[in-house]
Amino acid sequence: MDKNQIRQALLNICQNAIEAMPGGGKLKLRLGMAQGAVFVEVTDTGCGIPAEQLPNLGVPFYTAKVNGTGLGLSIAYSIINAHNGRIEVNSQVGQGTTFRILIPAVSA
Repeated sequence: MDKNQIRQALLNICQNAIEAMPGGGKLKLRLGMAQGAVFVEVTDTGCGIPAEQLPNLGVPFYTAKVNGTGLGLSIAYSIINAHNGRIEVNSQVGQGTTFRILIPAVSA
C-alpha cells in the first residue's frame, strides 16, 4: 500500500466533508476490519448528497460545487481502485454523509 496515496485519498474526502459543513459540524473517522478488508469511514454532519448525484461521485470533472473542479473525489476513487479497494457512500440530505473506504487485508 502506498501510504502517501492513501493519505491523499483521505485528505480529499475529508476536505469535501469539511466543505459540506460551512456552518460547522462534526467530522468523525472510524477504522476497522470487515468483509476481509481494512476500512476507514469518514462521516460528516453536513448537507448530505442528493441520491441523483451519488452515481456521479468519482467521475472526473463532475462537481456540484460552484467553485469545484471535480477532481478531488475522482483522484480518491482512482487511488482506492488502484489498491484493489472500493468506496461506499451513504448519504441523507440534511443529515450528512459517510464515505467508507475498503481495502483488502493482506496477511504479512
